[in-house]
Amino acid sequence: MFGPDTKEPVDAAKLPEAITLKPDESEGGSSKAAQSREDMRRRHSTLIQCLRDERDLQLEERTQMAIDHDYYDHLQWREEDAAVLIERGQAPLVFNEARQSIDWVCGIQRRQRTDDAVLPREKNDEKSAEIKSKYFKFVSDTNLAPWHESQAYKSAVIGGLGWLEEGINTNPGEHKIYSGSEDWRNVYRDSRSRQFDQKDARFQFRHKRIDLDYAIALLPQAKAHLIQHAGQYDERMQDDLWYLGERLTGSTDLTGSNGYLPSQFGERSAYIGGSQNMDHGRRLSVDMIEAWYRVPETVQVFGNGPLRGKEYNPKDAGHQQLESDRWKLYQAVTMRMRVMVCTESAPLWDGKSPFRHQNFLLVPVWGYRRGRDGQCYGLMRGMRDINDDINKRASKALYAASSNRMTFEAGTFEDIEEARREAARPDMALSVKRLDAVRFEKPMADMQMNMELLSFDREMLRNTGGVTDPNLGRGQSGQSGKAIGLLQDQGSLTTSDFPENLRLAKQMAGRLRLSHIEQFVTEQEVVRIVGDSSPIEWITINETQPDGTILNDIASNEADYIIGEINHRETFAQAAMESMMELLGKIATYAPQVVMNCLLYTSDAADE
Repeated sequence: MFGPDTKEPVDAAKLPEAITLKPDESEGGSSKAAQSREDMRRRHSTLIQCLRDERDLQLEERTQMAIDHDYYDHLQWREEDAAVLIERGQAPLVFNEARQSIDWVCGIQRRQRTDDAVLPREKNDEKSAEIKSKYFKFVSDTNLAPWHESQAYKSAVIGGLGWLEEGINTNPGEHKIYSGSEDWRNVYRDSRSRQFDQKDARFQFRHKRIDLDYAIALLPQAKAHLIQHAGQYDERMQDDLWYLGERLTGSTDLTGSNGYLPSQFGERSAYIGGSQNMDHGRRLSVDMIEAWYRVPETVQVFGNGPLRGKEYNPKDAGHQQLESDRWKLYQAVTMRMRVMVCTESAPLWDGKSPFRHQNFLLVPVWGYRRGRDGQCYGLMRGMRDINDDINKRASKALYAASSNRMTFEAGTFEDIEEARREAARPDMALSVKRLDAVRFEKPMADMQMNMELLSFDREMLRNTGGVTDPNLGRGQSGQSGKAIGLLQDQGSLTTSDFPENLRLAKQMAGRLRLSHIEQFVTEQEVVRIVGDSSPIEWITINETQPDGTILNDIASNEADYIIGEINHRETFAQAAMESMMELLGKIATYAPQVVMNCLLYTSDAADE
């Protein structure tokens, strides 16, 4: 797919001669360097074609996800519908009932964060695994990893997809191991991949808009090319939509189909989808693409012995010794990760992944996935129509309550429209010759019908979102706390896919982070660990001893990462209290004095 036999190479005129793959040139002569540049061009051509295909394939998904996020941010009125309300003198009010359900599901995740643990692979590695667990927590705290997990989870709940990121930080002022999150708008995945862990994915693209001066500092050999492709950064174009290879302006044009400009909606523009602020700062920047892709490669693998299943490395002395000892080797085809930095018109750098785990650095946090094509959607998708009906029912009820109907004899009014406007005023002063010729009535039946449908919509929305009255603490009076808790647990089962998918994402991201720690944390370092047992704990890793040995060596062996089942903080105390009360209830049937002594002791300890 990405090999030298790839067709349709990039036009050589589009690739400045200064843009070359320096490492490949240094490894061989001019012919090998020329072949390397040609291979890079061909891979770039294939990757860009894949990216353009994904833009078309994911157009529907990304458009719907953008609308889902707009609904969460109160942008729930279409321009044409809002214009109708404004023309009749009524504000397009937003009753964002769906947001409460989203916030509840996200709030549960924040309250039920789980513990991390690193387990040893060998019997003698328990001490090393304990040190890695503490260092893992230090990296998590340094990078604000729980916050990034919550942000990616929230994106998955709303629109169906969020991204966690694990990598290496090259900024000298930051910690070496990086953990963060990425906006779904910047990432294109392989649509053919159906596995949740992306094992069957061939590529992954990330779009970045980088300031021109910073891009030149990163890739000085491509300065002329970057300047040629630089342009002004307009924030309105940040969420690009593409169709058949062409860029669209967005989900709506700057001027709506009704002829309204966003400014004409006044202060209500913040509640109307498609309205955009045209006053944005602009600066010179360039569109960059970071492409991670897998290519097949034939390697030798140990068939038995202590390294069974491991790839043979001819530069490793231990591997050479095992080969000389006649341990069996066999050939296997594996997928190797590569990375390319490029623009759409030319590659700027291409090389092998520096990470030994050979996986993508961006980990998806899935919401729901459509069965027929694997497209993503979130909790908001099923609530949008109901929330639309809530807004419109409320507007119709308000309009019915504020309007007056008139029936009158022909010829009673000279100007019927003027009489209609006057009758609609609360301080109406309408002049008629005969009072019995005019009859006024309030459309209370219409208002009552809309209010009943509004109540039905609200109940339906809560049920669709899986957030019922017991979940919100609105249970019937007289219910015990345990009964309410059981009802809340039952309600949480409706949205159980989201925490399960987050657990999978954390497991995958944790393995990447642990691999990065074992590969790149090789120097002596003193880290601070904040835990529940003690205020502060200091640990020195990779400490060189007088005899030359290394104490707390992080990179000496490999370990496994798991997610603990027990939640922290308040959940620990709650679980302990429930267990104690359940035990005391059983003891009270045959030894009530023991229960009384325990309660008295607990009361005295609390007073002290």
